[in-house]
Amino acid sequence: MRDIRRPYRNLNTKQLDSRDKKILREVEEFENDDYQDLEFDRDGAAVMKASSHFGMDGIGRKNKIQSDYDILQRDDYFSANKIPNLANQVGQENKSKSRSKRKWKFILFLILLSGVAYGIYTWTYVSNSVLITVSPKYKNIDIDDTFEINVSDLRIASSTEVAEKTIPKSFPKEISSKANGIIIIYNNYSKASQKFVKNTRFKTKDGKIFRITESVIVPGKSGKTPGSIKARVFADTYGAEYNIPPSDFTIPSLKGTSKYNSFYAKSVAKMTGGASGTVTTVAPEDVIATKKDLTAQNSEKLSTYVKNIKYPGYISLMNAPIYNHTDNVNDLANGKNNNYILTSHVKVIFIKDSLLASILTKKVMGSNNLNDDLNQLRLNDASLLKFTLPNNINLQQNATMTILISGKAQIVWDYNSETIKSILVSKEIKDFSEIMKNYVNILSSQSYELNPFWQKYFPNDIKRIEIKEIIQ
Repeated sequence: MRDIRRPYRNLNTKQLDSRDKKILREVEEFENDDYQDLEFDRDGAAVMKASSHFGMDGIGRKNKIQSDYDILQRDDYFSANKIPNLANQVGQENKSKSRSKRKWKFILFLILLSGVAYGIYTWTYVSNSVLITVSPKYKNIDIDDTFEINVSDLRIASSTEVAEKTIPKSFPKEISSKANGIIIIYNNYSKASQKFVKNTRFKTKDGKIFRITESVIVPGKSGKTPGSIKARVFADTYGAEYNIPPSDFTIPSLKGTSKYNSFYAKSVAKMTGGASGTVTTVAPEDVIATKKDLTAQNSEKLSTYVKNIKYPGYISLMNAPIYNHTDNVNDLANGKNNNYILTSHVKVIFIKDSLLASILTKKVMGSNNLNDDLNQLRLNDASLLKFTLPNNINLQQNATMTILISGKAQIVWDYNSETIKSILVSKEIKDFSEIMKNYVNILSSQSYELNPFWQKYFPNDIKRIEIKEIIQ
């Protein structure tokens, strides 16, 4: 029950007419005299407090209130046509506020319910995912045997590194070397070819003699164009004075014949290599030490390079790289140069994963014990295998190659995870076991985990299907 003072004080007096304002003043006067025995029921109607209907002398209020103002007197004070008007106005405003509050609560409830429903829909059909865990079949093997591999089944990665270092000259050395170079021999004599045997002499205008190192046949001339052929010559004696610039040569053996002026030779580049006497060169032990350092330096760079090379479906025989080193040590030996240059080249062989797994499995288990396609095998970890290649192997000339393989390996029956995921897209969850029966020869077990757990279909987006492998 509500006190009469509370509702009427919330009234907007600007909206009351003069009669209602008068009633309001009468109520305020009644309250000021402490006659507060009027209250409102739930419908906003004014009623008397129960204590006002009975004689309660000495209880609660002053005896003056009980005796002087009984229910009849209060009835006269508030006429029947006045009280309901004010009370009804107060009740109607309370009812309106209550209905408005219930209306907004209902709207908020609908919004919340829609949000929850949309969230469940999004989780189930838009953001759903599935984690599939599979355990493929496998076999651990020990191997120590040689295998014949077709070179066409291999891939080769190669790289080159060049390093150089200047070595101080500190070693005196007696040297004697002959200058050498290339000359062009011309036949302007006839259309017939002419043979010159090994060691035939060729003479410069100042009398220096050079000899050809191999026999040559000079072609005949064609029309007015002389026949010609290139040949290497060496100086007839030691000395740096034979390091001559491009020159003209005659053939002393033809002197006194009609051929003398029609056969001749010319060099187009300087002769080099002629030397005699004592020169200062780099010490042999310095060359050896420098070569060792630069070889290690190049090998480290090449090893880093080949480690980063990956070929999908191939295994690297990283413990058996093929290195080749060349240098200019001969130039250092005769004192011409003291800048040591080392060129290092490496080749690393890669073999098909499935091929290596199949030949190892076939060797250990025997083909009669394998009911599956050998191409459906892979090595789980090849780090425990050691590969040994033959010395001086020539991959360009040989069709096959013999490899010694030793160590431990784990052979795993392989599967295509993308194929499995593509099959499961949009399929019903209850069909999972039936679909995975196609992989009974490859997988020993499989299971799935749904998110959310109540979904009945696999996602329609293959990216939301994940396959996790566990080898038990």
